[in-house]
Amino acid sequence: MSDSAQISDLNSTIHLFQGDLTLADSALAIALIERWEHQLQETELFGELSALKQAILDSRTSAISELLSRLGVSVDRTVANLRHSHSGSGELSSRLEQLSQLLSQTSHSLR
Repeated sequence: MSDSAQISDLNSTIHLFQGDLTLADSALAIALIERWEHQLQETELFGELSALKQAILDSRTSAISELLSRLGVSVDRTVANLRHSHSGSGELSSRLEQLSQLLSQTSHSLR
């Protein structure tokens, strides 16, 4: 997948997390998760995303919080790896860093 497609998906995901999640359309959240599942199916994140999707469908807030926290940590590691290897665009790293922070903040707000 190209950087521009990844950035587009990141922008959509970031936009979702910047809004009031209590008002967010769960169908939109599920659709975004499924896009990420497709892109990340060969990674450790696939299982986390599948579990998050199920937790949202089951309205399990504590599980959602825990999964968002773990995803935030994973995304943060990805940013560190990108910066260390100098791969990926600066914009991609910046967006991933923003997403990592939003995942962590949202996780804490759900506790």
